[in-house]
Amino acid sequence: MAIAVNIADVRAIVRKYFQERELDSWHRLKGGVSADVFKLEFKGGKSAVLRIHGDRHSGHDVQLEFDLLQALFSKGVLSPRPIAVDSEQKVIPYPYLLMEFVEGSTAVSEAFSDEAIGLMAKGLVEVHNKELLGLPTLPGRIEPFPLAFEFLPEEMTSLKALIEGTPSTFCGDQKLLHGDYWPENVMWKDEEIVAIIDWEDAAIGDPLSDVACCYLELRYIYGTDGADKFVNAYAEFAPIDPIRFQLWKIHVSAAAQKFMGLWGLPAEKEAHKRQTALLVIHETHAALQK
Repeated sequence: MAIAVNIADVRAIVRKYFQERELDSWHRLKGGVSADVFKLEFKGGKSAVLRIHGDRHSGHDVQLEFDLLQALFSKGVLSPRPIAVDSEQKVIPYPYLLMEFVEGSTAVSEAFSDEAIGLMAKGLVEVHNKELLGLPTLPGRIEPFPLAFEFLPEEMTSLKALIEGTPSTFCGDQKLLHGDYWPENVMWKDEEIVAIIDWEDAAIGDPLSDVACCYLELRYIYGTDGADKFVNAYAEFAPIDPIRFQLWKIHVSAAAQKFMGLWGLPAEKEAHKRQTALLVIHETHAALQK
């Protein structure tokens, strides 16, 4: 359930951080599954984004998210520039952060989809190649299991046994991970990526966790061909361990099955995603048996 934010709250925030500007309008932005996000528009054409961590927030705390955005922006990552943070709820009853508004859209035309998939893969490689020095302390995300056992349906005992018997150890360099890299978190303008948003699940660890996450999301939208194009494009820049990639696909697909009911999806869309995620689990199970 979205939090109740009123005009008095928004005006109080504007007075605190934008004394030279006058609020013209404000509205909720789409998405915002684990945070409530608003666009603040000022007279004169300037805009900012207000991101509030309400009761349903499940990602990093607001101070860590702010510190991470500062570090990312300084390293040249295409991420919004943070403006201010309030972790002590001094102005409104929730912690929040303010960011510059990035002009763009997450929408991709059908005619540009193949190129967009390739650019998304290249953009993710660039995130993974950023130096870790100077980043705030982030959680680790190294192994897809045993955590995913909690997400798999109970009846999949044979898959669990197969996974336990599949040797896999992370041997590469740990990388900066976005944690939720998918089309709705990539903003475009003039067929170029202008920002990667929503870093609240960022971590340090195995980059294939990000690749698997995006694979599943693209599978929902573009089917097997589109998802495979993304993986193949990523593989042009960085190696992909096929076994570990299969294990991460099981992890993200099982997690999607478990938590999808919290995303507020329309029934038809949720059914499609559940069916797709389950299909990926079964496909991956078959691939690991070969």
